[in-house]
Amino acid sequence: MRIYWRSCLREFAANLALGMGLFTLFFFLGQASELLELSLLASGPSLLRFISAFSYLGAHFWVAMLPMIIPMAMLLGAILTMARLHQDRELFALEALGVDVVSYLRGILLALGVIFALIEYPLATDLASRARCALKNFAFYGKSPSDTFRVEPKTWLDLGSAQIFAEEANGLELRGVTLYTDAEKGAEDALPYRATSQTARYSLYNDASTHTPGMSITLGVGKLEFPQPESLGDVSLAYYSSYQTSLALPAVGVFVKRYKDYAFTELRAALRKDAGSELRLEYESRLSLALAPLALAVGGGFAAVALGRRLKGFGFGLALAVIAAYWICNVMFMGLKAPLWTNPAFAVLGAALSCI
Repeated sequence: MRIYWRSCLREFAANLALGMGLFTLFFFLGQASELLELSLLASGPSLLRFISAFSYLGAHFWVAMLPMIIPMAMLLGAILTMARLHQDRELFALEALGVDVVSYLRGILLALGVIFALIEYPLATDLASRARCALKNFAFYGKSPSDTFRVEPKTWLDLGSAQIFAEEANGLELRGVTLYTDAEKGAEDALPYRATSQTARYSLYNDASTHTPGMSITLGVGKLEFPQPESLGDVSLAYYSSYQTSLALPAVGVFVKRYKDYAFTELRAALRKDAGSELRLEYESRLSLALAPLALAVGGGFAAVALGRRLKGFGFGLALAVIAAYWICNVMFMGLKAPLWTNPAFAVLGAALSCI
């Protein structure tokens, strides 16, 4: 008998892997365009940097989605395994030998629910929020303009307070440069001016402490033109052998961590200081999600056992229906601001239906 149940466990593991793959693909396809866009913005023209950025984002996105993927994959794997056993009449043969199949299956489902709830707990309460926080950090700081900034030839580049035009651009080297800016850096009564030169070179920097990107540009021999405020239309002209200035690139914003991005220890500490409804709701929703495998195993698994001998295709449809019912129940109790009631209500309902 042990050998038989071990073979069933191996089949469950294969169906579990199938569920993990299907639900991972489902969530990934919904966010694939955003992940690709972030990867391209962070990597620029470098293929290696693109692969690195996309791998980083994909791994963190998968960890963030695991608390929802694992319970659904577990239920799908269990129901598909039972459906295959019913379809091939293996459970019927066990019943003919006097084995209490229903009790066996319920005991296995309960054990699976407990095991996967223990796996789910650190993911749902802490690791998923850390992964989401890492994704948001990357969205704010991983796509800094200093990583992907380029001056294109024969194209006006608008930086807000400055505009740059170059006839030719070869990497960081520019030719035929015109620079307009609203103010000369350091001037108290700043005036708009224009600097022109046949050659120029620029470099990019990113202040790690303030996350402020910038551009430093050095122009070769050229001229500088200032308007005269006293006489409208008059321009002052100055020549230089070298002219250097720094320009700010468009800011990417500042990431502010919200309660949904808190690690579990941070969330509990914040809850002790302020037991507000949003903090409490986030805390209880994480605990509820951690117990989802157990609720699905009892509510959905027991109901599948009670339905008896069915085909594997029916089992697949049943698993999806049970999963949809669970998330509808979860949304309903979230609306009532009582997420901790989701799992007891669903488990009791499923167990009651299995006894009918």
